[in-house]
Amino acid sequence: MPQASILPRGGPAVALMVTVSAAASAVFYSHYAQVRDKAVMREGVERDKERVRMMRQKQQQQQQQSSSASSQ
Repeated sequence: MPQASILPRGGPAVALMVTVSAAASAVFYSHYAQVRDKAVMREGVERDKERVRMMRQKQQQQQQQSSSASSQ
């Protein structure tokens, strides 16, 4: 009595192809996610730097106004 095959004739090749495709997709997604996260974090740093610069500028203006008001 012949034994029944679970996989069709090209089954191992298909399984290998699916496994390699899944692994490649996972690596691509991981890389893409890291690049995206790095860009988002960099934008946050740039916003923080701009906010600090604006706060310092505003503080200097207030100091100049208070020193000019006290000299009058």
